[in-house]
Amino acid sequence: MKNFMTNDKFIIIEFDILDNPDLTNTEKILYGYIAALSKNEYGCCFMKTSSLCKLVNLKERQLIYCLNKLKKFNYISSTVIKNKRYITPTINKFIEEREKINKNLLNGSELDYNWLEDE
Repeated sequence: MKNFMTNDKFIIIEFDILDNPDLTNTEKILYGYIAALSKNEYGCCFMKTSSLCKLVNLKERQLIYCLNKLKKFNYISSTVIKNKRYITPTINKFIEEREKINKNLLNGSELDYNWLEDE
């Protein structure tokens, strides 16, 4: 499993997912892996079902249940083409927009008042 993602040594789980009481911690972590594995030019995860099972320590039936639950909440979309599963995190676009806003806030371009200089 070494080197299956980029050089990042962390996963990002959107707060909306973390705050969802209807998801188990395993489902939340699974989403984080899917989002991290989707950071490629296609924007989707191509990992085999068996590899995803090993990654989150689930049996295939449990994994399918977790994926269906994430689909139910519209956090991912999943398509199977020629026995290959393509999983796309649908919430990534919202994360990217929030990251842009946060960068602008940190750079000061979105601030009307700089409270740090008011001392």
